[in-house]
Amino acid sequence: MRGEEQQSRKPESFDWTLWVKWILATTLGWLVAFALWPEPGYGQFAYGAVVGTAQWVVLRSLIPEHRWWIPASAAGWAGGAAGVALLLPAANPIVAQAIIGGGMGLAQWLVLRWQVHRAWWWIVLSALGWTVAMMGILGGLLEGAMAGAVTGFALELLLRHPREEVSPGRLESKKGR
Repeated sequence: MRGEEQQSRKPESFDWTLWVKWILATTLGWLVAFALWPEPGYGQFAYGAVVGTAQWVVLRSLIPEHRWWIPASAAGWAGGAAGVALLLPAANPIVAQAIIGGGMGLAQWLVLRWQVHRAWWWIVLSALGWTVAMMGILGGLLEGAMAGAVTGFALELLLRHPREEVSPGRLESKKGR
């Protein structure tokens, strides 16, 4: 019976709306942060807070414990930037962005780990997303969009596997779509 039930279920389709909203939020957060602090310096905490706030607008309806997203984002970005300052004597933008993105991903993972299974992927894909974004392939204005595209893809896939204790809210929101 169980095998028949699994075979008859259709795989969930990709939530393109969530993905686009996440890209837009991350892009907007990045642009606002960049407009306010073109040379971040000591504004690293603010960069993370601004990007995290824009992402939180999308995330708040998806997970119950969303209130920690903004402080986690701010601390993660600032912690990653501090790691870069301590670990990289010479400027290496690709490695620097991997560390900053990994720092932000690690801090945000602290929020996601209670919400979804395999949340550790968030750390890896955040580091990858911000690294690719900052490689300069697309230019300054599209950096946030690239980071949002990679992390939004990861978020959509992770939200498909909620932890049992938090799944009812997510399942109800899925039914309404």
